[in-house]
Amino acid sequence: MSNVSKVIRLFGSNPAGAAGLLKALLRGTFTVFYFRLFNRRVRIVFPFFMYETFRVSGPGKVFIGGSCSIYPNMFDGVSIVTLDPNAEVHIGMNCSLGGVTIRCQERIEIGDRIMAGHSLIQDCMLAECPAARPNDVVPREMPSRAIRIGRNVWVGAQSCILRGTKIGDDSVVSLGTVCYGAGIEEYQLASGNPSLRPVPITRLMRMQDIRG
Repeated sequence: MSNVSKVIRLFGSNPAGAAGLLKALLRGTFTVFYFRLFNRRVRIVFPFFMYETFRVSGPGKVFIGGSCSIYPNMFDGVSIVTLDPNAEVHIGMNCSLGGVTIRCQERIEIGDRIMAGHSLIQDCMLAECPAARPNDVVPREMPSRAIRIGRNVWVGAQSCILRGTKIGDDSVVSLGTVCYGAGIEEYQLASGNPSLRPVPITRLMRMQDIRG
């Protein structure tokens, strides 16, 4: 069934929901054409649904696949900041993002069907040591390391995905998790601050079956 047919059916069953969807589509369409006309380093594939604000700044490249949605959250919309002309942010298709901040100095790759809300994804980090005397250590910047998030990943609220983190397909990052240089395999649950030992989701399911 085409997207047009879905919208027509939605108008018949839920007019208010269909009106909200149409408004988000119109806002998204305007944003797609705005970047095509005025900032060719940002490419967004149609359709794009904007239920909340969406901001892009910086000199790097940003690509967003088709059928992505920007949802409201306790923090408005989505903000993407590239910090270097060579920085690249690549977001796959059918992603649902709300209250997400992305800061990229090297490369951040996000797969298809990602759901993330109220979270930070950042491939660089500053290590600051205030200098009280001339011989003290001065602030310095730690090198950036690319981030890769696979397909069909759920990033829970108040999570931080930091430099060097790799997350496999079909995984879950739980509430309040901090991933710093973490290697999370496919179909695993990551939790903790910092996240050290992800647990296979199949093991959790077996434990639930035993308790049931």
